[in-house]
Parts: sequence; structure tokens; C-alpha cells
Amino acid sequence: MESNGGSPAPDGDQVTRRSKRVVNPPATFQTESSQATKRKRDGGDEDHGMVDDDDELSELSELDDDDESEEESDEDADAYVSEKKSKKKTARRRKPAVKRVKTTNGQNGLSSLPTRPKKAVRTTNIVVDEGFSAPEGSLFYNIFESSTAVDEIAEQWLSQYKENGDAATTELVNFVLQCAGCNIPIDEDDIRDEENCQNRLTDIQSTHQDKSIVDYPLIAKGKGGGKPFRDLLFGFFNSLINLLHSTEILYEDNNLVNTLYTWVATLSSSTLRPFRHTATTVALMFQTGLVSVVDVLDKRTATLEMQLESARKSRNKSRIAEVRRALDDATNNRSICQDRISAFFETVFVHRYRDVDPKIRTDCVEALGTWIWSLPSTFLQPEYLRYLGWMLSDVTNNTRQEVLRQLSRIFKRDAQKVGHFIERFRGRIVEIATRDSEASVRVSAIFVTEVLRAAGMLEPNDVDEIGRMIFDLEPRVRKAVISFFMACVNEMNENMVERAGGADAVQEAFGSIEDDDFSSPQEGWLTIKSLAELLSSYDLSIQESENPFVKRTVTDIMTKSEDADARISLAAQALLEKMPEVRNWEMIAGYLLYDHSTSSKFKRSKSNISTEQLIKSLVAPRPEEEVVLLEVLGASAKVSLNQNNNLVAQGKKLSKLETTELHENTALQLAAVIRRLLNKYGGDATAAASVMKLEHLLDLNIFSHLHQESTAYEKLLDEICTQFNRHNNREVLVEAAIALLHARSHDELEEMVDVKLATLWDEAIDTLRSFDKNYELGTRGNIEISQLSDLGTVLLKIGLLSKISDCCTLLEAEGRDVSSSDPAINILANVVHRGQYDQADANIDDAEDEAVGLAIEASLFYFMWKVKSMQQMIQSGAGVSDKIVDYVSNIQDKFWTHLVETFSTRAFNDDLQLLAAGTVCDLHVLMGSLRPYIEQATASGSVPNIDGVVSLVRPIEPGLVKEFIFVLDGAEKIYAKRARKTLNDPAEDEDPMDEDDEDEDEDEDRDQSLTKLEKMALELQAEKNLCELAGKYVLAISAKLLDFVGDSAGKLHRRLQRNQNNLGPNYKEVISYLDEAKIAEALNGRRKAPRKASAVPAKYSAIGLNGASTNGNQGFKSATLVENDSDSDLSDIADPDADDSPEGLRRRELLDDDIEDEPDADRSTPMQKMTVDDDILGD
Repeated sequence: MESNGGSPAPDGDQVTRRSKRVVNPPATFQTESSQATKRKRDGGDEDHGMVDDDDELSELSELDDDDESEEESDEDADAYVSEKKSKKKTARRRKPAVKRVKTTNGQNGLSSLPTRPKKAVRTTNIVVDEGFSAPEGSLFYNIFESSTAVDEIAEQWLSQYKENGDAATTELVNFVLQCAGCNIPIDEDDIRDEENCQNRLTDIQSTHQDKSIVDYPLIAKGKGGGKPFRDLLFGFFNSLINLLHSTEILYEDNNLVNTLYTWVATLSSSTLRPFRHTATTVALMFQTGLVSVVDVLDKRTATLEMQLESARKSRNKSRIAEVRRALDDATNNRSICQDRISAFFETVFVHRYRDVDPKIRTDCVEALGTWIWSLPSTFLQPEYLRYLGWMLSDVTNNTRQEVLRQLSRIFKRDAQKVGHFIERFRGRIVEIATRDSEASVRVSAIFVTEVLRAAGMLEPNDVDEIGRMIFDLEPRVRKAVISFFMACVNEMNENMVERAGGADAVQEAFGSIEDDDFSSPQEGWLTIKSLAELLSSYDLSIQESENPFVKRTVTDIMTKSEDADARISLAAQALLEKMPEVRNWEMIAGYLLYDHSTSSKFKRSKSNISTEQLIKSLVAPRPEEEVVLLEVLGASAKVSLNQNNNLVAQGKKLSKLETTELHENTALQLAAVIRRLLNKYGGDATAAASVMKLEHLLDLNIFSHLHQESTAYEKLLDEICTQFNRHNNREVLVEAAIALLHARSHDELEEMVDVKLATLWDEAIDTLRSFDKNYELGTRGNIEISQLSDLGTVLLKIGLLSKISDCCTLLEAEGRDVSSSDPAINILANVVHRGQYDQADANIDDAEDEAVGLAIEASLFYFMWKVKSMQQMIQSGAGVSDKIVDYVSNIQDKFWTHLVETFSTRAFNDDLQLLAAGTVCDLHVLMGSLRPYIEQATASGSVPNIDGVVSLVRPIEPGLVKEFIFVLDGAEKIYAKRARKTLNDPAEDEDPMDEDDEDEDEDEDRDQSLTKLEKMALELQAEKNLCELAGKYVLAISAKLLDFVGDSAGKLHRRLQRNQNNLGPNYKEVISYLDEAKIAEALNGRRKAPRKASAVPAKYSAIGLNGASTNGNQGFKSATLVENDSDSDLSDIADPDADDSPEGLRRRELLDDDIEDEPDADRSTPMQKMTVDDDILGD
């Protein structure tokens, strides 16, 4: 038989081991009528977020030795459901849950109540919803609808109770029912007949359920419900209990408390949620009042004991007798209150803390925290603390967060007293702080760990785990952990000072320096050293835990990486607000530029060195720490250069003119610092890349306007060009290219930059020609791996330079040496021929494919610039000469042929095959962009040789459709396998699917060693490849350049649509653009829509242009993918670090920047201008 309110009946062992404490529990009610409407829950029912405590709590309870652990599961292992499933769902849609009420922190509340409370003055009355109104003069009306203070109302009720106890008690119980939204009253006969309490409440519940009332004041959103209602309700019961205490009724009249206890406790086990929630709330408030009374009695007892001791010393017998009587009364009263507290706790709290309703569970946690705070002598014990520990695993965010809030204030005061509890649940707290799915819960857990760290109760591994969250992707988490991280930095700083001989020795060693002297050693360098050491150690530990299992694809070789901003820079931005040393970029620059080599020598040999030398050796940075500080310097300088902020100097706001001058001076100083940093760190690729990022922060208008400073910037450009020539690191080359493009965007600096670029072009082309002299670049496998790497570097440089300015003249120029006289564009086309696949060679295949991929991208940019040049010729009316047409046609044929050979000779799907197939489409679409100009020229009839240009616009040969489908098949299979999706069978007129069982078995064996995160990354990469390829096919089909003539016309179109609905929303959206109406709608809408603010600087996105694919539909709708794709590895990982904001999606490469066709030329950034110039595929 089911016990009270849906709880399972206790087994035999539980009955025999039940605690023998007398709690006088009321008989709870359950009738056949209520059982008929009750929804029976089984283990799989999760409609209302029930905490399944059977497994979780049974596991936790094994740690307890108290007999009460059996008592807790005795009567209420399950919680209650108030109405039918359909009714509750409808009700929750109409009335969202009210915001949870915060409790006081214990400073001004129950713990400091006087014996006779002061009357509260309420200036405004609460307007109660009409559905919750009561007759005028009733207790409910007086409290919630009148303007009378609750203290006065409590006194009035107590006067009525003294006159007629049954009537007053009846009104109080009816008041509780009215608070539950029930207007069905009880009478005095019901109060006198306590044994009929269960039956009477059963009738009331049945009648109330028939009315289908689902709302009640505690959760109501109107003016009469929610927090104002709860505050007044608490105020009334608080005043009432204090009155009962001060008038001794609480101890002399048991009928009142016992009657209220019987009715409220019985209501708290109701299957009707309004009854259960309201009664539980009243019981918790009543117990909170009793706790405050016990606290008052404890203080009185302590005072009386002191008075008794004093009376004994004076040997005043009458005084001794008087004090002893008062002490006995206080002790007896406390015992009475303690029994009633225990009764309420064991009858209400023990069952409701795991209620099906998360609001009830949260209220219980909040109340328990208040009791522990207010009465630690009773509740700061393991048998009570364990409930907080168990609820750390609650399924509801609000409940876990409330537990953490209560633990935070308990630990601040009593951490040393609850060491066993901390030892037991510390791991769970750290786990929540680092891996919880809800950011706000993580923030609360971080605050708890900060308290534990201050108390010295965190393990070193836990400290490091929390400290590493300064790199977290969630801004709220980074902000919350700042104090924790700074405490760790300060601790390291203190240890360093102690090693140096103390604060006096440090101060004496550094001496006094001027405020604007940042180049001399100073005390602030100790903090900088500690910061760098901690950040670098955390960064290194993260790098070691990362598995670079996914190699960079050939299609991404020339793309700007944003990974560098993911950790150090984000951490520095978070620390800017709280750490003055981080805000002071001049101090960081001075620390980096200082020659620490002498200090390092002293560090290695500590014998016979002075204190000053020892201190300076302690602040000397290691190489990895210098790289970290360069990133910090960039974040600090960026804030200093931001004119949009209200800069404040020395506590005084600056005027607009002063701000401008400060901004200009900062930029000039930073430019000088960058050049010096490049001189010092230019030999290290990672450090050099970090330094060159600083150049992107400079406002070059300052150098344009201040002509005398252009020489300084020219020297900086010389240093950047030196880095471009000396390094083969991709990140350094990309950063240098961005800096050059940044400079060339300013008219006053364009001529100067072109001179630098000419030198770089000469160097790059000469290096390419040296390879052409010594090797047959069109033959695969004839170059050693080391030489292939050098070839890839020069191809990367050519590709990056071709993005900055028009490269046609340079690439078309013939060589002066007979052994390499072909134009550079011919040499690039020959390199593409190395993509023709003959036989596998694992030693060189990756390097060969990378070189071919770089040659393809560089060549494609040549064609982009050439098409733009021909467009301008046609627009000017001069036309395109036959010589130019023939030259472009020959290069186009050669490049096209080698592309086709590259992807058609590969029997497997790899990155280079995808790139080559997509580039064929890009090349035809690029030439197809000449159509509007041809049509305009034809209509005017004034442009010569227009027929020659027409010959360049060619459709893709129908015979390649089969090859394109083969490449698409491979991309679909890879993604379907990664995402665990099912592909549709081919139609009767289509070729059957190839079955590669052996390859699939090998892939499955290989994937078994991957983690979920690694599988997710591979899945994302596979989806990206598929959508990019399909997007290029769609673009070519829409341009009437592919799949529109011949016997196979429409075959690729149908093949693309076969799995449109099976491969996720991103792929589906790409294929939807086969609909011409959708293309027109998108183009029209795009021109009308304003440009959204991009979180990624335009200079980064432009340098990352991936050939002609920029106009493809490449915006990944990752949020939709994760939501709808339950079979995917992406849906299996509840990543707390996952940031779904537009900035986060762009940072994770799941969302591209919006593209605008016609940006304002006056306000476009230089990189945006280049994007517009190059973005010609969709015209």
C-alpha cells in the first residue's frame, strides 16, 4: 500500500530501526478519491524534474552512521504530483514559476531578534489578486490587503486567542489554506477533532481539485503574490512566534502549537502542490521562528549562568535561588522549543527536501542554511550538514546554487568546525565549479572555493584546477575567478619576497624610482613575474592535456587562426579591472625589454651574490613566461588605445582634447616599443607573432597626420618585413601580412608599403624560381621532405602577398634566367600538377598535399585579381585585348587540367580532393562573374573584342559530373559516420553506393581511442568540409555553369537533394539555395539588412579568405545542429564552457561574419575594402 502522499511504504527493516524519538507525527491523509486522480510515477517518469534519490541518496547515505538515515527514507521516498499530467503542463505554460526569494545572510534577521520585537511600519499595502482575496476583517485580509503592520496584526490575533482559543486557531488554519489559494474553510469542530484532520483535509483537497485551480499566491506573478507575499507571510509568523515566546504561551499552552503542527504537517504531505508548497513554507517559517527563540534562550542562559556564578561568590542565597529558577525556566523552555524544532524537522523537512517540486527543495535548503547560521550549536552537526552535501547533486540549477550560497556563508564563519564535511564534499564543489552546465552555478561554486582556499582547506590540485578557469570561455566564470586567481598571485608574490629576505630587503634592493620610469627594476615586477609564472604554468598544463589529433586541413593553411586569443588574452582582459600591474602596459613593456640575462646567471649560481642580485634574479622571466606577458601586453595596450572609453588619469577625467593627445602619445610610444620588442624577440616565432599582433592595434591615421613620425613607422615596417623573410612559421607570416595590409590601407602610407612589398615579392619569386631551376615541380615525389617544407613556405608567402595587392604583373613577369624563364603563375600551375596521385607514400604525402593546396589558393587569387582587372577594362570602354584573353585562357586551361587530375586520380576522400573539386567550381563561377559586364558591353556596342572575353566564360564539362558526385559521396559518408546519421539509398537511375566495410572497420578501431571531445571536433570538421563542397556545387549550378546541359543534366542537382533532410540543418540550408527564389530573396534581403557588429575584426576575416568560397553560404547554425541532432557526438557533451553568443560562435568558427554587398567606402576598414574588391563571385 502506498503511504503518505505517494511515498513508498517502509520495509520491515526500516520499521524496526525507526528512531524512538517522540515526535508526535500527525496522521497524513490519502483517500481513494485522491488516489484515483494521482499520477503514479515509475522510475522512468521525469515529467516534473523529480530528483531520483533512490540511487543518489542511497549511495550518499552509506557514508553516515546515524540511525536517522533509515528514518528519512521511511515515509517519503517519492514526492507528490498535485494534478493530472495534462493539467499541470497547461498550468505551467500559463503561469511561469516565480523567482525564488533570497534569504537574509543572518546579520539582520532571526538571529538577532529581541525578546519583544519592535513593531514594523508598513507604508504601502499589498494589492492581492482577486482570486486570492478574503473577507474583510479576516486574518488573510488584514495581512495582505490592509495597511496594518504585521506586528499589530499578530497582537490582535493573540488577543482573540486569549478570548477564544478554538476560534482563533480555526482562523489561523483557514489563513494557511487561503495562502494555498483555497477558500474552503474549516470550523471549530474540526479543530477540536484532531483525529478527523486527515479526513477533513481529504474532502477539502478533493473539492479544491474539482475547481481546477492551479495558481496560488506563493508562485503568483501578480502584485499580490511572489516575494511580497512571502515577505509578509514570514513577517507575520515571525512576530507571532516572538509574541508567544514573550507571553510564555509557547511553553504553557501546548494546544496551540500542537494543533497548528498537526494541520500544517498533514498539509505538507498533500499530493496537491499548492497545499504541499504552502504548508511546507509555513512549517519552515515556523521552525525558523523557533530557532530564533532558541538563540535568544541560549543567550539568556549564558547570561544567567554568569549571574549564578556571581551570586554564589557573594553567597546571596535569595539571589542564588532567584537566578536558579530563571535558569531552570530558560533551560526548560529551550527543551520545549528544541522538541518542537525536531518534530517539524523530522516530519516536514526530512521528506520535503527531496520533493518533486524544485521550488520546495530550494526553500528547504534555504531554510536549513538559515538554521545552521542562526543556531550552530544545534544544526552545525553532521546529521544536518549532510543534507546540504546531498543536495549539491540536485538536478535543478537553482537548488544547487542555493546550497552553494548557504555553504559559502557557513564556511566563512565555521570552516574549521566542519572539516569532515568539507573533506567529504570538497571534490563535488570543485567539480561544480569547473564542469557544471550552468554558468551561474559555477560562479557560486567558485565563491565557495575561494572561502575554502582562504581557510587553507583546498588541495594544491584543486587550487590549480580552479585557477585554470581564468582561461574559461564563459565571461562570468572568468570574472568570478579573478579574486581567487589574484589571491594565488599574491601568495606567490609573498613567497618570493620571503625568499628575497623580506619586504625591507626588497624595498632596499629596488630603491625609489620615478613614477614614469618603467625601464628600471621595481617592486611591481615581482607581481608581474608571479602573474607570468602562474599563467604560463596553467597554459602549459592545458596544452599538455590537449591532443592535437586533428591536423590543420590544406584549405585552412592560409587562414588566420584565432586560437591565440582563447586563453592568455581573455585572461588578461578579465584581470584588467582588478590588477593595476596588468593595466599598466608601460610597466609590462619595461619588464620585457629589460636585460635579465645577468639576473639569470645569478639565478643559476647563487653562491656569493648580494641580496640585490638575488632579488633581481628572482624576477627574471623564463622564455615561456615572456611569451605569456606579450599576450598580456597586447590586451593591456588595446584597452589603453581604446578612445571609446572614458580614460581617467590620476583620478581625474580627461577632456576630449586631452584624451586625443593621450591616445596619440600612447600609439607613438607603443610603435617604438613594438620595434624594440621585435629586435629582442624576433628570433622566436611564437614571441614574434605575439609582438606583431600589437601593430594591429595602432591607429595609423596618427602617423599619417604626424608626418614627422612616419619615419618611425617606416622603421617598424622594415622590422616586420624582416620577420616575414626570416621565418617559415605560418602564424608569424600571417600576422606580418595583416600588418602590411593594415599599413597599405592608408593612402599616405600606400607608396611606402608598396616599396616594401616589391622587395618581399622579389625575394619570394626568386626563391620559387630556385626550386624551378633545381626540380621538376610538376612531378610528384622528386623533392625531399625538408625541401618540400621550404617550398610550402615560399608558396604560403606568395599566397599571403597576393591577398594584399594586385599580383598579376608580378606573377606574369618572365624570369631573367634561361633555366627558369616561365612566369611565376606558370610555375604555380605546375606545382598544382603535383596533386596527381600515383601511389601512396606516407613520408611525403602530407607535405606534398600541403604544397599543392597552397599553390591552388595562390593561383586562385591571381585569377581573382585578373578578373577584377578585366572588369575594369570593360567598364572603361577600352576592352580586353586578344593577347590578354589568350594568356588568361592558356593559364586557365593549364590550371583547370591540373585541378581535375588532382581530384579525379584520388580513389579516397581527402582534404586536397575537396579543395581541388571546389576550386574547379570557384574558377568557373569566377569567370562567370564577367557575364554582367559582357552583357552591358554588348548592349552598348562600344567595347572592342568582347567576343574574346566571352570565350573565357565556359560551363563545366558534363563529363565531370560523375567525378563531382564521387567526391560528394565521400564527404557525405564521412560526415554521416561521424554524426551517426543514416543516408538514403540511391534511386533506381543512380549508381549504387560503394560499400567499404574494411575501411569502415579500420576507422572504427581508430576512433575507439578518441575521446568525446575529439570525436566532436572531427564531426565538426567533416560537416564543414561537406557544407563547403556542397555550397560550391550549388553556386556553380545556380550560375548555370554546371549540371544544366547534356544527358546527365540535373543529375548532380538531384544527388545533392537526396540527403538534404538527413545531414543536419546546416547542410539542408546550403542545399535550399538550389531554389532560385530563395537566392533572389537572400540577395534582396541582404542588401536591405544593416550590417551587424562583428565580434571578429575585419582584418582577421579578410586575411582568412578561402579563395572563392567567401560568397558561399558558410554560416554554420551550430545551435540548431546541437538542438536537433540528438544522435550526434555534439549532443552527448554538455559543455559548460560552451559559449553560444555570436562572439563565441565566431570564435569557435561555427558562425561567419555577415557579408554586406555595398559597405560604406568612407568607413570601411582596409580589410573590408579588400573583401569588397575580391568578393566578385556572386555578381
